[in-house]
Amino acid sequence: CGRSCCDALLLRMPDWLRSAQADMAQAAAGMCCDCCVHCIFGTVRYILSLLFHLLVLLLAATAVVYFVSEDLCAVDSFYAEMLLPANALTAGRQPPMEVGTPANIDLGGLPLDFTGIWWIRWTEAEPIPLYAKMHTEELVSMAGMYHRADDPANVTLPVPASSPTGLAGHWAFSNTLVGRIAMMTVAQKDPAALMNFFLENGTHAFIYGGGDTPWTMDKIDEDQWLRTITRADDDNWHYTLTRVVFADGSPHPQHFPAFVRHMEGTQVRVFRTSSRSCRECGALPLGSCSKCAQACAAA
Repeated sequence: CGRSCCDALLLRMPDWLRSAQADMAQAAAGMCCDCCVHCIFGTVRYILSLLFHLLVLLLAATAVVYFVSEDLCAVDSFYAEMLLPANALTAGRQPPMEVGTPANIDLGGLPLDFTGIWWIRWTEAEPIPLYAKMHTEELVSMAGMYHRADDPANVTLPVPASSPTGLAGHWAFSNTLVGRIAMMTVAQKDPAALMNFFLENGTHAFIYGGGDTPWTMDKIDEDQWLRTITRADDDNWHYTLTRVVFADGSPHPQHFPAFVRHMEGTQVRVFRTSSRSCRECGALPLGSCSKCAQACAAA
């Protein structure tokens, strides 16, 4: 485009047209402008066409990932309603998550209640725009939580405690693309790893693992704890740990319907096994039970 475009036009003109003076020069200039406009629009069309084809390829790749990571040996997918044990049993399946109860949580009689199933409920001030919509991590069960007091016969606050949140049916993700990738990543970690707490009093706790960015929990009410991460840049990442299922398996009257609405038909996903080898094989694309038979045999 530009000068070369005008030169090309003039060379193609007949002799009688090139010999014209003012009128012909003006006509040539107009034709040059038209050429430049066509050149610009042609470039724009090319870029848009390229972006369209890249989008098609991205959608196709996403569809392939969804297809090859749908029927996995180490993973159990279910709709939010199946979180209630009664609904799962009525549907002829085992409850997908272990509900925390007084029988499987031992805090030595402390006035702290972490029973049930808890929603990892990100607030409006999300660390990443639309993070909640990605459905990366959704639920956690504290089943198996226990105190680590020096004197088990006399448990008082403050006291350290641990919870095996990496075991099967303890931490929930989703079947979104981001949720699937998160499970593939977590599958490489030790399922027996513990989440360790320091319960300072009845309303405040410290969570180990944050390093230079302390993780803390502060009680809001009986069914909600504010989980915060204090960062060096003063950007506080926080969510509300919200009880959606009670210890007896019944739904919380306000929070469970809110969780169902939040999922918007997206399925919840949990690991169905605590075997690391089975997870490493059975959470990856094409990780069917036939492919992972040896890795999952012991599970």
